[in-house]
Order: sequence, then structure tokens, then C-alpha cells
Amino acid sequence: MKKLLLSITALFLTLSLCACSEIDTTQTDDYSSFYNKSSDIQAMEESPEDKKIESAEYKISRQDNSYRNQSGEILIENYYDQVILKGDSKNISLINSAISDDMHKNFLEPEDMQNYAQHATPEFAYMSNYTAEVTHNANGYISIKMFTEWYMGGVHNSIWYGMTFNLNTGSSATLTELTGIDSKTLESQLKEKTWHYLTNERGDELFAEAYDTLQDYTLDKFNFS
Repeated sequence: MKKLLLSITALFLTLSLCACSEIDTTQTDDYSSFYNKSSDIQAMEESPEDKKIESAEYKISRQDNSYRNQSGEILIENYYDQVILKGDSKNISLINSAISDDMHKNFLEPEDMQNYAQHATPEFAYMSNYTAEVTHNANGYISIKMFTEWYMGGVHNSIWYGMTFNLNTGSSATLTELTGIDSKTLESQLKEKTWHYLTNERGDELFAEAYDTLQDYTLDKFNFS
């Protein structure tokens, strides 16, 4: 009788241990699932879209808007080197749109083309060209220097201007943002350095109102590449 009771007790103990083993295994699977979800959340938090953009891939595409005569000869050369950033994110799209707007703003209108073309010849073609150079592409900013050549039969003008964009916001970068100096102090320093350059390097070319003209400048009138 005692042996029978011991056998029954041993059987129940064995079944209990087997049941406990099954429960433990199920719990382990649940925890494994939990850890997998945690890993997914961490991966989402570290998604490349959330990382700060340091630089951008780009290409420079020359857009031709030249005016030609009936023989196909150029009378007015008018092109714009368009910097196009790679990507379709919102900030990249904003930058590409701003560059495109600058291009169309500087293309000659058809009516102006026709008026200028009356005095141009293929041998002495007129021009309004915009050549681009990326001068900085790091630390979250891209800077583009534009070189403009303008000739319509009179003075041959050469002008530089620049565009700098924040790659992470898509907006145009301001001087205060780039330098960390407040606008009032920065404006004063720029005027001082500009006047020092003019008087030392261009003193014999200055007109009488040069100083007053410089003092009337506001910070947004200073163009930097």
C-alpha cells in the first residue's frame, strides 16, 4: 500500500514538474517577444531619417535659355548652372525649390531677349550667364557661390553672390545663425571692415557719398557665398 502511495505521489510530482517546465518555456517566449519589440523601438528611434544631415549629394546641371537666330546661331547666351540636391525629403525639396526660383528669376524674359537681340550678332553675342560652385558642404550646411557675367552691348559686368542653406531645415541660413553673433554687433563689424577695405584698397575710386551709402546698409544687404 505504501509503495502504491509513493508511486502515485511520484507520478503527480513528475507531472507537476513537467507542467512547470511548460509554463516556464511559455514565459520565456513572451519575454523574448518583449525584447524583440524593444529592439524594434530602438531601431525606429535611430532611424536614418531622424539623424542630422552633415552633407548632401548633388549635381550641377546647366540650364540653357539662350536666344538664337533662325540659323540656330546664338545671339544672347543665357544659362544657369543649377545645383540639384539628391533626395526627396521635405528639407531637400525646399532647398531645390529655392535654387529653382533663383534660376527662373534670373532668366531673361522672352520680350527682353527680342529687344536685346536686335543689336546682337553671332560674332559679338550678348550674355547673361550664371556659373555655380559649391564652396561648402559639411556640418549641416551647403553654400553655393554664383558668378554672373552680364554683357548687353555696354559695360561687361561681373558679379558674385551666394546662397547658403541649412540641410536639416531647408531654410536659408542667416549670418547670425552661422556666426553666433547678434545682428546689431555683426552689422557694425561688417561696416567697419568694409570701410577699412574700401579706404585702403579702393580709396581713389570712392565717390563722395560712399560712407553714407555704407551706413545705410542693413545686414540683409551683405551678400556672402
